[in-house]
Amino acid sequence: MKNRLISLLPALTAIALAMAARGAFAAVGFTVPQLPESPYDDTEIATNFVFSADFDKARTFSVDLDFEAASTNTLELAFGSDANSDDQIKAQFVKAGRFYHAEDMDSNYDWAFAMSGNDTNRFARVRRELAVENTNQTLQVLLSLRCYKTTESLPFLYSYSTNLIYGVDAVKSIFAIEGVNTNSFSAFESYLSLTNIMPNNISHDRSELCKDFLSKVFSDPALVTFRQPSLDMMLDFAKYRNTGHVVIDGALQMFDPSYKYSKRRLQAMRLSMERCLNSFHTNYISNAINELVAYPEAELPD
Repeated sequence: MKNRLISLLPALTAIALAMAARGAFAAVGFTVPQLPESPYDDTEIATNFVFSADFDKARTFSVDLDFEAASTNTLELAFGSDANSDDQIKAQFVKAGRFYHAEDMDSNYDWAFAMSGNDTNRFARVRRELAVENTNQTLQVLLSLRCYKTTESLPFLYSYSTNLIYGVDAVKSIFAIEGVNTNSFSAFESYLSLTNIMPNNISHDRSELCKDFLSKVFSDPALVTFRQPSLDMMLDFAKYRNTGHVVIDGALQMFDPSYKYSKRRLQAMRLSMERCLNSFHTNYISNAINELVAYPEAELPD
């Protein structure tokens, strides 16, 4: 290799550096930028050249050097790793995820935070990068961003807010960071518009999120303008996409006293019957419909 990579001394013309990970991976070449003029009389100059070891693929390297210089020139190379590089922090996250007990997992996350210099923005940025690089970490990343709050995470979280699997946790983290506003309300509405969310645990989490959202909106006087739009959004969800019928029906009755005996509820219950996933929901909806039709349907308020 005759690529010009780095100039250490005036007589030093080039060093060629190639690194090949053992296994089925191809060699990778690195170009070192030209060094500045030396501030010393003997023209000595040095630099650090940082590259990623890509801990998921390679741990051992072979290094070949092509050194062209006068006989009076010398070259020293030293290899090492930063204890708190982004890759080291990511490795610590992966290690933390292997623990079963919460206290062991939390202590490793605390150590990763310390490696980040206790910088929430850096910690969250590295977490977001890891979620993209390693999908096994995506859920843990979304959960941790709810605790390590930074507005820099919002674009990332909004990009996941309509994900069939991770949307519920993305929306929860959005609310944790910026509360209820026009943007977060719109993201929640988009998430609730998703269909074909079949796993029971996700459907349950989605229903519980609806209940918690209504509780937040109706308990905060500053959010009064969101109350009726929230009820309308939940009713639409209850009619056409919800599968956690008991939770949503109870929440609507709690925050809208007029809902229990209304045509709105009767219509929602009849439509919900088409999406019953188990006998418990079937019995609950049947009882609700029977209670409502015990009155002349025409006399039910809207």
